[in-house]
Amino acid sequence: MSPRHLFTRNPVARKAHQCWECTRPIERGTRYRVDITAYEGRTYSIKAHVECADAGMALATEMDIQDEGRDSLIEEITASGEPLDAFDLPDVVRRRLEDAIAEGEARDEARRAEALARIRAAKEAAP
Repeated sequence: MSPRHLFTRNPVARKAHQCWECTRPIERGTRYRVDITAYEGRTYSIKAHVECADAGMALATEMDIQDEGRDSLIEEITASGEPLDAFDLPDVVRRRLEDAIAEGEARDEARRAEALARIRAAKEAAP
């Protein structure tokens, strides 16, 4: 059974949310898109910046991906293996994706450094 779209709203954020498409914050006071979907007896709300939601749908159409089977914009772009410049994206969406990718790379590097430090400490503590 595939997900079933129930309705879409475009409210103004009363609190901060995370954009499903770019993973960046949706700031309080910003208009955003909420898609309400039902799947296997549960309802889900997917929140995204309006521009990111539009870019995600445009990319899905361009790549001939069915909406219910697509990943977030950042996941689709990353999985494609293409550089970000290969996609026709609005500047605001491109900046959000660049920030999210850079933040993810910094987080990954910090985790690698932490893991190496634990390995070194374990080796030094070993008899």
